[in-house]
Amino acid sequence: MSFPPEVADMALFLSGRCCSICHKFCGNKMELHHISQRSKGGKDALENCIPLCLDCHTEVGSYNAEHPKGRKFSPAELRKHRDAWFAQVKSLNEETENSKGSIVQTVSGKGNMVAGRDLNVARKITRRNEVIPDAGGRHITGQEAFKIKAEIRKYTDLMKEAGLDPNPSGVWNRLYKHFQIASYREVPAGCVEEAIKIIQVEIAKSRPKVRKRNPDAWRKQFYTAIWAASKQLGMGKEDVYRFANEQLGPRKPINSLKDLTQKQLQGLDRKLKAKLKD
Repeated sequence: MSFPPEVADMALFLSGRCCSICHKFCGNKMELHHISQRSKGGKDALENCIPLCLDCHTEVGSYNAEHPKGRKFSPAELRKHRDAWFAQVKSLNEETENSKGSIVQTVSGKGNMVAGRDLNVARKITRRNEVIPDAGGRHITGQEAFKIKAEIRKYTDLMKEAGLDPNPSGVWNRLYKHFQIASYREVPAGCVEEAIKIIQVEIAKSRPKVRKRNPDAWRKQFYTAIWAASKQLGMGKEDVYRFANEQLGPRKPINSLKDLTQKQLQGLDRKLKAKLKD
């Protein structure tokens, strides 16, 4: 028998629809487990309920006392997991509530006083969005956020070398619009590669401008991409040159990437990336 609707609703609310053991956000893929089984007198009450993901629920229910392997989850341990996680979700929710309406301001400028009249103060107010980490890992990790920033840095470095405007606001806006978010830290968990591909598409769009403005900078980005791909494939310099000669069929043997035309450079980059996918 399942828990009554009011008990289930409260348990899901208190857990933030996250597993009480692994803390993974589960959405609809949640199970409500009886800490003390009903067959042993356990009640369909909130104090006997622990929200779990499908994997952890399998682990909790799979222990066979007749053929013990490992250590089973005891009712006391499950309650500690549940209570600790409920407290953490509550704390995060309270922090979010307290942050609403508060504004972080940086005030600068001079106040100007006119004799015999009111005091007029001109102040510049800067508002910054504050992203409160959500319970349950719904967003990317700090390490994944760093990867996204690294890709943006590639864009700005490329534009600087080409003598173009390095402001990445257009790239950020493309990312925010795609995921309907206000900060890159809010990219949904599991979507970091998708986010990086969006940035890489924007970098690719800028390449024609870079090639026209600064051909050396344009070639340099391909050199970097080719050597990075070859490293992943475990290829040394001679392996890359051999691969280029086999795949591109140049009139003269290639002994350096500088020997390649722009078209050949692009072709080698594509073929190495295709080899990575194989």
